[in-house]
Amino acid sequence: YFVRSIPFNRKSNNLKNVALAYTKLGIIEMKHENFDSSMVFFNESYKINESLEDVVGINNLHINTGNVYLKKHEYKKALKKFELALETFTLNSYPRGYITAISSKGETLAKLGMNKQALVLLDSSYNMAKANGYYGLEMELLDKYHNYYLELKDYKKAITYQSAYYKSRYSILSLQNKKDIAELRMIYEREEDQARILTLTNENLEKDLELRKRTNQRNIYLFSTAGIVLIAFFVFIFLRAKSKNDNYLAMQRIRQLEKDKKLISAQFLLEGQEEERKRIAKELHDGLETAVSAFHS
Repeated sequence: YFVRSIPFNRKSNNLKNVALAYTKLGIIEMKHENFDSSMVFFNESYKINESLEDVVGINNLHINTGNVYLKKHEYKKALKKFELALETFTLNSYPRGYITAISSKGETLAKLGMNKQALVLLDSSYNMAKANGYYGLEMELLDKYHNYYLELKDYKKAITYQSAYYKSRYSILSLQNKKDIAELRMIYEREEDQARILTLTNENLEKDLELRKRTNQRNIYLFSTAGIVLIAFFVFIFLRAKSKNDNYLAMQRIRQLEKDKKLISAQFLLEGQEEERKRIAKELHDGLETAVSAFHS
């Protein structure tokens, strides 16, 4: 995965991560005792860190390459690398790197037979690691003490430090387990809280939905009732207006009928008078004719 990360980081111009990948690959090869391959990867990382002027990255590489020389029993080359790291590392700028460089130098001095100087450096680095709470470094230093006293054939002290190493390792594992358990408990409690919140949210949603349902039903009833009332009102208005209009039309028809009746009556009267005049005229005419005939006779 480190190998696969390199082209992606190069493409995005993230050279710091490219250098870190080469450093990690070098450490992996070193642990498999493939020292030549390890140095190839470290050299690639050196080139990039120097171009970036990354002091911390370069000094970490000094320590890592020093560890390769230490494992290859090239102690003078290893010592030179650790001293290069200590030239720029300080306790304030990078405590972990500084402590690692001192302890590695002490381990190398012990291999060179400089036991007093080596013990001073080991004691110094152990006290700094303990003071800064670097439990992992503290455990590594106990193992270095064990190896140191083995070289001196002081087996009693070697066993004492080996016991302290395993005790520290067990303690660190216990602390890690406690930390993991605490984190898991925190995650569980958080998820439980989230589940509780979700349940309450769902209950509130259900209540809200029920309330909305009731509100909607009530609104439907209200709007339906209002609609029916409005329709009834408009029907009433319409029927009333229609009734008024019908009454008006009926009155108009009645008035018209009365007018027509009066006209018919007047017409009948006129016709009757006309007939009466004609009858009278005829009777007068007939009377005259009778009188004339009588006169001539």
